[in-house]
Formats: sequence, structure tokens, C-alpha cells
Amino acid sequence: MVWEAHKSVVRGELISLCTHLKRQRTKELNDTLKRIETLERQHKRSLAISAKADLMAQREHLLDLLNVKASKAYMHTKHKLYTHGNKGSKLMAQMAKSAREQTFIKSIRLPDGRCATDTPTIAKQFSDFYAALYNLRADESASDLASRRLEIETFLQTLSLPSLDSTQIAQLSGPLTLAELQRALKDSPKGKSPGPDGLTISYYAKFGDVLLPHMLLAFNSLSQVGSFPPQTVEAHITILPKEGKDPEMCGSYRPISLLNVDVKLFAKILANRLNKFLPLLVNVEQVHQIARLEELCSYANGKHSRFVRIWEPWKTFSRSAQMCTLRVHPDGNFSDPDSA
Repeated sequence: MVWEAHKSVVRGELISLCTHLKRQRTKELNDTLKRIETLERQHKRSLAISAKADLMAQREHLLDLLNVKASKAYMHTKHKLYTHGNKGSKLMAQMAKSAREQTFIKSIRLPDGRCATDTPTIAKQFSDFYAALYNLRADESASDLASRRLEIETFLQTLSLPSLDSTQIAQLSGPLTLAELQRALKDSPKGKSPGPDGLTISYYAKFGDVLLPHMLLAFNSLSQVGSFPPQTVEAHITILPKEGKDPEMCGSYRPISLLNVDVKLFAKILANRLNKFLPLLVNVEQVHQIARLEELCSYANGKHSRFVRIWEPWKTFSRSAQMCTLRVHPDGNFSDPDSA
């Protein structure tokens, strides 16, 4: 009982001492602000060097006080998060609520002018909006698709397009190497959100000696199997609001896809290969919104901004335009990506 009593007394004394020190710091901060205000008026009237020197000294003192205050606030927040951040507490609920409010879509305006508030209708409206935007017509028959493909290929055969020689084609289409995979992994930025499989860049970097040889075999087997398994190319899609736009319109949101890391590594290897031959395939006058031709593959070097600006206008293209532009066949002619 005596031990518990002494702890209560000490606790009370410490709380009293902390309150006294806090009052002292607050008083010193307020006094410093008042002195700065007085010195600023004096300096404006007299422009005296001594007044300016005193003013600068008080400002330095104010900066020191604010730094101490910010440091204490940071340590308090860090301790609070360490103590309660991973528990089902009020702090966790506040953090989750704040994060949800930033991305939560309360309602979306339908084509007839009504506002939908239920989640299934909102999700369907976004699906219809992006399907129309990218012209991904699910009801298009195989015969219609083949007819459009034939029209495109017939037109492209009338053009004199640049092509690569057999040696260059072999370099582009040859099996991937372990060195290319290691370079792609090394150039990938750390700390990015993973895809649906939950595996991060750090995971592959930590266990690269074991994982990379098996990943390389899977990549090179695509020449026989034709494509990745469906679950590999799945993505988590989040929609972020555009600043200053109407939050009830689908076009006011920007979709972001979180792909699996292995798919991004595969794409980075192909981008690194293609980057060597772009000057031979694309004329400098055809490059849009970039300073140098090599920056078309800047995604491979981690410079995403220019890459995004290049591809941003493509979202307004029709499906036929994508069939013409999204893929270059090894013989130098364009072909439909759906046929790959």
C-alpha cells in the first residue's frame, strides 16, 4: 500500500511539474512574439541597424522555441502510434475513418440525371464509363473484330514502315536473361504498394537468389504457353478524385492499378530492350511531349511522369486506334495486340 501510495504521489508531482514547464514555455513563446512585433515596428520607423540585429536575434530565438515544440509533438505522436496504432482502439478508428473519407464516393450521377448512392450501382456506373472511354465492347463478335483487323492490316501494308534486321529481331525476341531480370529488380523503386498477390519488391530483393531463377523460367515459358495466368495479371484498382472536379461525375476520378511485381518486372525488361531500338522505329518528328526520344521508355528508368504524359492522350483513342498503335511486330509492322 505504501509503494502504491508513493507512486501516486510521484505521479501527481510529475504532472504538476510538466504543467508548470508547459506554462513557462507558452509564456516565453508569447513574450517572444510580442517582442518581435515591437521590434518590427521600431525597425520600420527608424531602420536602425541595432533594431534589425535585435529583431533577427528574437526571430532566431522564436525558431528555437518552435523547433522544440515540434520535436516534442513528433515524439508524442510517435509514442502514441507505437502504443495504440496496431490495436483496436479509438486512435485506430480515427485513422481508418480519415483514410476512408479521402477515397469514399458518396454518390455518382447517372446519365439520366439521378444520383446513385448504393455501392453496386456506383461500381457498375464506373465500369460502364471506363468501358465506353476505352471502347472495350464486350458485345463485339469475333467476325467484327476480324474484319476490323483485316482492314487495319490491309491499310498498313500500303505504308513503308521502318523495320529491324534479323540480328536486331533476335535481340528483341530472344530468351530473357538473369542479368536483365536482376537489373530490372535493382532499378525498381522500393516502398511501392504491391498487387493482389501482396508480394513487394523488397520480398524479391531479399530472396532473389532463390526466386529469380524460377521467375526467369516462368517468363521464358511464355513463348510456349502464350500468356500469363489470369490471376497473375489481375490488379487492385483504386480511384482518386481529381482536384477541383465535380465528385459526382465518373470523369472526375483517376483510376490507378496496382499490378503484381512480377508483371512489372517483366514489362521493365521488355521496355529496356525496346529502348535500344526506338530511334530506329520511331521518327523524331513523331514523338509527342518529350524532350528526347529515349524518354519514351522512361518507365524503365523510374521516371514515370513523362511516360504518363505520353500515354494520357491515348485514353481517348478508339479500340481500332489501339490495335494500330499499341504493338510493334518483330518484322517492323504493326499488328493487333489481341492476337498476341
